[in-house]
Amino acid sequence: MNKVLRAILVGTAVASMTSVSTFAQITLLQDYQNNNSATIGTFQGITFKEAGFSTLFPIAGTNGKEFWLCSDRGVNVDCASANPAACHPTYDKMFPFPDYSPKIHRIRIQGDSIQIIRTITMKRPDGTGATGKINLVGFGSTVAEVVSTDTVTNCADFSTKTSPKDIWGIDPEGLVVDKDGNFFVSEENGPTIWKINQNGIVTKRYSPYANLPGAQPQDVAIDTVFKYRKNNRGFESMALAPNGKLYTIIQSPLLFPNATVGNATRVHRILEIDPATGNQRMMAYLNDGVIGTGANQVKMSDWKIGDMAAINDSTFLVIEVAAKGTTDIKRVYKININNATTVTSGLYGGLALEALVDSAGLASNSIVPVTKTLAIDLLANGWPAVLDKAEGIAILNDSTVALVNDNDYGQVSANADGIATATGKKSHLFLYRLQGANKLNNFVPTSPTILQGITGPTSSQAPYLVPTIPGVDYTAILTAGDKVNGYMMAGLPDGLGAYDNNDDSTFTLLMNHEFGTATTGATHAWGSKGAFVSRWKIRKSDLAVLSGQDMTNTVNLWNPLTSSYIAYNAAFPSANAGFGRFCSADLAAVSAYYNEATGKGTTERIFLDGEETGNEGRVMAHIATGPEAGIDYELPYFGKASWENQVANPRPSDKTIVAGMDDATPGQVYFYVGEKQTTGNTIEKAGLNGGHLYSIAVDNMLLEDNAAPCAANTHFSTIDLGLVQNMTGTAVNTASNNAGVTNFLRPEDGAWDPNNPNDFYFNTTNAFNANSRLWKVHFSNLDSIMGGGTVTAVLDGTEGQQMLDNLTIDNSGHILLVEDVGGNAHLGKIWQYTIATDAMTQIGVHDSTRFLTGSANFLTIDEEASGILDVQHILGSGKFLTVCQAHYTVAGDQVEGGQLLAFNNPSSALSNPNMLVQGNNVTIQNGDATPAITDNTDFGSINTATSVNKTFVIKNDGPGPLLINGMNITGANASAFTFVTAPVFPMTVAANATQNVDVKFTAAAATTYNASLKIMSNDLNNGSYVFGMKGTGVTPPPPPTGVEDVKGNVADIKLYPNPTGDEATIAMLLSDAQQVVVSVFDMNGREVMQPVIKQFSAGEQKMTISTKSLNSGIYFVQVASANQTVKVKLAVRH
Repeated sequence: MNKVLRAILVGTAVASMTSVSTFAQITLLQDYQNNNSATIGTFQGITFKEAGFSTLFPIAGTNGKEFWLCSDRGVNVDCASANPAACHPTYDKMFPFPDYSPKIHRIRIQGDSIQIIRTITMKRPDGTGATGKINLVGFGSTVAEVVSTDTVTNCADFSTKTSPKDIWGIDPEGLVVDKDGNFFVSEENGPTIWKINQNGIVTKRYSPYANLPGAQPQDVAIDTVFKYRKNNRGFESMALAPNGKLYTIIQSPLLFPNATVGNATRVHRILEIDPATGNQRMMAYLNDGVIGTGANQVKMSDWKIGDMAAINDSTFLVIEVAAKGTTDIKRVYKININNATTVTSGLYGGLALEALVDSAGLASNSIVPVTKTLAIDLLANGWPAVLDKAEGIAILNDSTVALVNDNDYGQVSANADGIATATGKKSHLFLYRLQGANKLNNFVPTSPTILQGITGPTSSQAPYLVPTIPGVDYTAILTAGDKVNGYMMAGLPDGLGAYDNNDDSTFTLLMNHEFGTATTGATHAWGSKGAFVSRWKIRKSDLAVLSGQDMTNTVNLWNPLTSSYIAYNAAFPSANAGFGRFCSADLAAVSAYYNEATGKGTTERIFLDGEETGNEGRVMAHIATGPEAGIDYELPYFGKASWENQVANPRPSDKTIVAGMDDATPGQVYFYVGEKQTTGNTIEKAGLNGGHLYSIAVDNMLLEDNAAPCAANTHFSTIDLGLVQNMTGTAVNTASNNAGVTNFLRPEDGAWDPNNPNDFYFNTTNAFNANSRLWKVHFSNLDSIMGGGTVTAVLDGTEGQQMLDNLTIDNSGHILLVEDVGGNAHLGKIWQYTIATDAMTQIGVHDSTRFLTGSANFLTIDEEASGILDVQHILGSGKFLTVCQAHYTVAGDQVEGGQLLAFNNPSSALSNPNMLVQGNNVTIQNGDATPAITDNTDFGSINTATSVNKTFVIKNDGPGPLLINGMNITGANASAFTFVTAPVFPMTVAANATQNVDVKFTAAAATTYNASLKIMSNDLNNGSYVFGMKGTGVTPPPPPTGVEDVKGNVADIKLYPNPTGDEATIAMLLSDAQQVVVSVFDMNGREVMQPVIKQFSAGEQKMTISTKSLNSGIYFVQVASANQTVKVKLAVRH
């Protein structure tokens, strides 16, 4: 809905409206409803679901789509008149579910619905659930008040339908989240304010009873005047100002010093708390007083404050409501506290603050209340009158606010007899647009130190990972069990690969699912169960998943008896084509399988993975694009092992090099080397067939030592295991051990350094509380890996990490590492290791509310992040993907839990360079194939056997260093262009710095030469910067020997002024259209300027030549056409 309602704010007669020239416009944008939520229980034939929403707090970074709110104390039925008269309940609310723990809900608005995507149970300090029951005697209840749980017909049964009171009872109403992610919840039971950590446990409680015997250690005193709250009318509101201060307003005037005074006053107390200093103060707020007459008269005691929200440090929005008879008022006011007087619980002229009644009474005691002006009349602006409780407000920006109602769990007891009647009322969220005079000027949003993540439009759950440093932000894209067009995301997501669809809006994601056996889960498109790869199409702009499907339709398995493949599919299935435990994966850059310089290889995308199933695990190549898309090939020349991953080196070469990690205890690290081809199927072209398998033998280290790694830069030898395509995994392992191959403590995932292609990094997982390490393997020469190299444990296992698993390396030298907790009581983390500084930083951790025993949304203690992937080239600077594996059993095809997430890593974002190349101060676009004089890419025309140099400027206007690792000149005439000074790599261009590159063009003959300059770097968007160059050779005319040799009809050529200074004009009379070459020579016949070649039409023509660079003296200007050459003497004087 987009219903526009206009409210004309006038203060006098209707006639004055004609003089109003501006309108305050309020637009009700959308009404969202809570249609589905978890069941609480059934009472009196009514099934109650989570609802009763109060308060509303926007979650930063979610574009106004996600909020925190809280439930009410639980279902409570009006019951003052219940039971026989002799045993009417002594407390007027009945608790059908007395042990219900009030909740903090994370909600998302999507479509027309409110979706609860995360729930945190409020807990007492020991971690057990709090309740919504009334507090102990003296802490908010009287001796007479008893908690009733149901009606009775016989007073003798009354005690059987009661429940004990609770010192940690809470009736939550207002909620905010501080910069560190703690919740502050105001409640009307005490009234008190709870500080609650991210797992729902109360850590502090601001209470008017804190100084009484029996108070809890967590209690912090607020003014004892708040003990005089009206029953069930405590703190309904809560606001957090940008400066960190908390504000709440007592819902109805305090009954202070007694009910007679409290029911006849307009004064509500505002409480301000500064959590940083502990300072507190109170101010006065005045409700709208008596309105109406008779049975429809709203009295002072009928007014209630709903929620409040901060516009800035001094200005707030406040909900104020009242109803009596047919009078119904629901308003939002803007209040300002700047000039408000601090008030106390003492007496003013012998009277309590409440006894001063109104503005006149306050003024007579020099008390200034907060100012207030009407912001929104809700009932005049689309709020349904049937929804009686407006209880939550959030400010999204200066022109958008959201409000929610409390639906009392969809029940009412009109006669207060304890009998609930279903109302059908739902919880709503209304989104309003404010324009013109109604805009919220000077709005300042609160900014959390740690972001709380985003729930993408296709995920049913909020992120399973949370940041641990500022700037990191996790987005849940899809959660196991979610379906997209009928295709479900199965559990156990693992290795990932992604490529841009080049349609300006979507990308393709490939995802492994690490099912443990070949008989697990659904039957897939090629006719088998077990581990598989799913394929997803995802929109870049909001990470909405648009479609999903199985990636594979045909599996080619190697038959060692015949040294050939057997193809299996749905029409010809086989148990052998069922896979187990596809772990990490690699979708290598195109350059890994295609050498542009020679044309060998394939440009199709290939997704590599392997089975981590023991010695006989197979390596698989899944073809993602091209004619063979959907076809898998076993890669027998890689050998068999308990494979964690296979990672191809992206360096362009005719050789294909792939690293493989055997995740056994212990296990080896292998390197396959094959040759790319120009013919054959996809894997044959890619060089993934027919190669040799190699491994490394580290000097004096047959087995990695848990206690201490080898010394840095220890030499290793390369062991050639030969052709292994028909060997069993056991045979490969035996051959490796016999050859002295080094065994590591569970080699896990690995990655090649994109800036140093000779360096390969891999993790060793080892065991919990053992030394899990990050290793660097440096090859001396990738073109001949038999030359060996060195190994270094860059992390020795003492830095704080546990059981490192997957990793990825960005273009700026950051290695992102994830932990596999192995079922231990340890929250798995994500780390960043910086190669240049040797620094480790934790950037993420699994959500404690899901992965700690007894937590609010407990799933399992066996969680792990995996599949971490750099997708900055697709989603932009700093963007990565990862998955969470949640190891708990789910019946059916889902098998286990899990989630796909995206996240932002600020260190990567702030380290990326941005390269551009200029010539003659003109930017040359990457891919420009049309050389031009203006940007130096056209070297112009020069005489044969001569040369000319041009300068190109490489600029880095990004925040990080530009690392240039290669530069070459290619093309049909590449030999005509050379570097004046051979560049040395790697070449580093600092942020906001430049690097000159001089290129020489030599014309061997009178013809046009074309070539391209290619610059390879760590720039995300321009990693390969290519542009065309051109130069033209011309045959020089015979030089004149002196003035006497001047020939031609001078009358046809005019040269002026002569003598000249900085330029001269040549006027010519041409009989027909022709090309003219103008050259300038000195007295010795040497050409002193680059010839100018130009095409002219017939008739009188003019052109200007610059003589500014010439020394003063005598020169000859030669004008040559196809059939005539004219030389004119020119004097230059400066």
